[in-house]
Amino acid sequence: MLFIIAGLLFLILLAIVGGRRAVRGVVGLVVIIAVFLIILTNMPAHAAILEAADPCADKTPIEIVRCHGPYPAAKFITIEDNDGGNVLSFSNWFAILYKSGIPVHIKGDCISACTMVLALGSQACLESGAKLGFHVASINGKVAAAGTVKMANDYYPSNIRKWFLDTLITREKKHQDMQALFWATDKELIATGTMHACLEESK
Repeated sequence: MLFIIAGLLFLILLAIVGGRRAVRGVVGLVVIIAVFLIILTNMPAHAAILEAADPCADKTPIEIVRCHGPYPAAKFITIEDNDGGNVLSFSNWFAILYKSGIPVHIKGDCISACTMVLALGSQACLESGAKLGFHVASINGKVAAAGTVKMANDYYPSNIRKWFLDTLITREKKHQDMQALFWATDKELIATGTMHACLEESK
């Protein structure tokens, strides 16, 4: 702003002293300098934006959602080789995904709390070779029977819930490792109508 005011005052002074020719020459020079300064001023800002690191990197699923805000319009979201984690975080994450309405693709292994994706119903689909890995809920390394039943009731469809709980009961009777993973493949889940195959594979 100060540059513009100073330039105008200089032009007025030049018009008084040197006439129109001098004014025209200086006007051209002033315009060139102004354009150069505008470009120079804006370049660092753009460069900083392009080079800035993602502030949302290395966060839990729910922290990523809070950091980025609502999901932008997208063709689909891919959950790939997810080992699960905190049940509350995944519950919040899937609730936000459900509200967004964006299709969710399961690719590779979806383990533990990731299997809560079943609550999305037809919004979620399985890519070729995907599988869900289940295990009993635990607190501090100890089996949490009540938490296991609640999670199954809240997030799994009836056929998966029955299979899941029956498997755990059988393991308990046989004194097998209750916390070992057991799997449901894409073919099994699709054949039982629990989930459907994705129409398009992610890259």
